[in-house]
Amino acid sequence: MGALAASRSFGIFFANVITGVLYVVNPFYSYAYAAIVSVVAGGIIPHTGKNFKTYTKEEKA
Repeated sequence: MGALAASRSFGIFFANVITGVLYVVNPFYSYAYAAIVSVVAGGIIPHTGKNFKTYTKEEKA
């Protein structure tokens, strides 16, 4: 569990550094980067999530 938290923290930090550097260069680049990354993430989640199994209350009992 510690490796997962460390990887997530590093990813968030790295993304914030990229956003900050882009904002210094030009604020539009920072917002464009954030929009592109969120659209890509929005496409990845349904693609990978289609293999997830869902459970109903009856199956858990």
